[in-house]
Amino acid sequence: MSPIEFSGGDILINGVAAKDLVSGLKAAGLSDQSVTDLLAQAISHGPALATGAEAPQPFQFQTEISETADECAATFTRGFVHPDFFDGLTVVQAGTTPEELGFNSRFHAIEADLDAVSSDLHKLSNCLAELRSEVFGMARELEVKITQIDALLDAKGKEKEKDTKEGKEKDKEKDHKEGKDKEKEGKEGKDKEKDQKEGKDKDKEKEGHDKLQPIEKALPQEVLHGPQAVAGPEGADAEAEAHEGPGGAPVFIRPDERPAVGERALRAAGDG
Repeated sequence: MSPIEFSGGDILINGVAAKDLVSGLKAAGLSDQSVTDLLAQAISHGPALATGAEAPQPFQFQTEISETADECAATFTRGFVHPDFFDGLTVVQAGTTPEELGFNSRFHAIEADLDAVSSDLHKLSNCLAELRSEVFGMARELEVKITQIDALLDAKGKEKEKDTKEGKEKDKEKDHKEGKDKEKEGKEGKDKEKDQKEGKDKDKEKEGHDKLQPIEKALPQEVLHGPQAVAGPEGADAEAEAHEGPGGAPVFIRPDERPAVGERALRAAGDG
C-alpha cells in the first residue's frame, strides 16, 4: 500500500486525511513552516498525481557518497609559540630551566606541530582518494545510464523515421494508384467519347447515304417499270391503266409518244 493516496478531493497520508494530519502537527507545537516542509517531503516521496499512467522510477546511484565525513575533518592546532629574543638580553641555552625552555624543547614543539600537520594531510589525502573512487563509480553509472537513454532515443527515432518512411511510401503508392485510376478513367472516357463520335459519324454517313441513294431504290419498282405486260386484250388494258394516273392523266410517256424535239433540232441544223 502506498503511503500517499488520493481519495476524491482529499489526500490521505498513511490512511490519515491531510487536513487532520496538519491539525495534529500544529497541536503538537510545530510551526506552519515545519508542517509544510514535512508534508512537502512526504508528497515528494509519494506517487505522482493520478494521470492514467504509472510514474517512472527515479534513477538511483548504486555508489553512495555521504554528504559529510567527520573522519576527514582537519584537527591540527598549532602548539608552538615562540617569544621574541633580544640581542644582549635574552639568555640562550639548550636545556630547560625554570626561567627558559631552551632550544631543545622549542624545536621538539615544532616537530610535534609538524607531526600533527602530517597526520591531517595523510588523513585528507585518504579521504580525497576515497572520494575520487566514489565519483569515478558514479561517473561510470552515469555513463551506462546515458548510454541506455541514448539507445532508447535512437531506437525511438529510427522507429519514428521508419513509420514516417512507410507513411510516405503508402501515400506515394496511394497517389500513384489514384493517378492510374484517374488515367484509366480518362482513357475510358476518351474511348467512350470516341465510340460515341464514331457512332454519330456512322449514323450521319448512313443517313446521308440513304438520302443520296438513286431514285430507283427510293421508288417502288412497280412505279418505275410499271406492271408486266400481259398478253391479250386484258394485258393491253392493264398496261394502259398502268400508264394512266388519277383521272386518266398519263404518268409515263412511251417511247413512241416522246416529242421529236431532238429530231426537229437536227433538221433545223441541216437546213441551215
